[in-house]
Amino acid sequence: MMMEDVVARPSVVMEAFLNTKKMKPKVVNRESKKERLARLKASRQERERLRQRETISSSSTFDDIRAKAASMFDQVQRQQQQQQQQSKKVIKPEKTGLRTRRSKILEKTLQKKRGKVKGSEFNMDLD
Repeated sequence: MMMEDVVARPSVVMEAFLNTKKMKPKVVNRESKKERLARLKASRQERERLRQRETISSSSTFDDIRAKAASMFDQVQRQQQQQQQQSKKVIKPEKTGLRTRRSKILEKTLQKKRGKVKGSEFNMDLD
C-alpha cells in the first residue's frame, strides 16, 4: 500500500487504528482476592507494630510507660464497671393506675384464700 491509498481511503486508517488497539497486551491481575487481602492485612499489622515501637521508644522512662499502662488499665476497668451497672439495672414497667384482668384475678384469688372476699364477690368485680 502506498501513502496515497491510505489518505484516499479513511476506512484503512480506521482499520489500522483498531488493529493497534487490539495488539496492546491486556494487563491481567494474577493476584487472587484472598492473596491481596492477606498481603494488605500483613502490611497493616506491620505498620501497627512499627507504630507501637515508636510510641514505646519515644517515651523516655519506664515510669512513663507504667503510667500509660495504668491509665489504660483504669479505663478498661471503668468500662467493665459501667457494663456491670447497666446489666444490674432492671427496667421496671411504668406503674399506672390501670391493672390487667389477670392481675385483678390473681389479687382476688389471694384475698379469697386469706378469707377477705366471699365467693359471690369474686366473680363480680373483674371488670
